[in-house]
Amino acid sequence: MIPGVFGESVRAFRQRSGLTQEELAARAGVSVRSIRDIEAGRTGRARPGTVRLLAEVLGLAGTEREEFLAAAAPGPA
Repeated sequence: MIPGVFGESVRAFRQRSGLTQEELAARAGVSVRSIRDIEAGRTGRARPGTVRLLAEVLGLAGTEREEFLAAAAPGPA
C-alpha cells in the first residue's frame, strides 16, 4: 500500500457522502480515532473487516469498491 492513498480515499468518499468522521465511525462501529488515524495516514494497514465495513457504510459498489479495497491492501514488500 502506498502510504496515505487509502486515507485519502476514505476522506474523499466520506466527504462525498456528507459524513463527519464521527458519523462514519459510529455507522461503521469503529472509533473516531481509527478514522482520524486512517485519514491522516498514521495507520500502516487497516484490518480487512474494517475496510469492508467502511466500503459498506460509504455505499461503494462495483469499480469504486474494488479500487477502495485495493487501496487498503498491502503492497509488495
